[in-house]
Amino acid sequence: MARIVVRFFDDETVEGVARDLDFDEPDFLVEVDDAGGLENNETAWIPLTAVKWVELQRDKELSDTPTRKVAIRFLDGEVLRGHLDGTLERHR
Repeated sequence: MARIVVRFFDDETVEGVARDLDFDEPDFLVEVDDAGGLENNETAWIPLTAVKWVELQRDKELSDTPTRKVAIRFLDGEVLRGHLDGTLERHR
């Protein structure tokens, strides 16, 4: 299970814990942290086609790992800048 923040194309965000997160699959489930705004769900089904980006919580044990600066440019013009530890891999 991974702690994540999901941002959708309409700028809505959901925070929680993802079960079986696999970007090669078309969707995934998130156990929502603050389900107060939801009418009857504590778990959200997230289709990847609705997702702009997913932020994974950084592993504190890897905090001393060297990082590289990265920038991701989206079709709507937004640029997300951050640091990448490890290698950049394309998943399909």
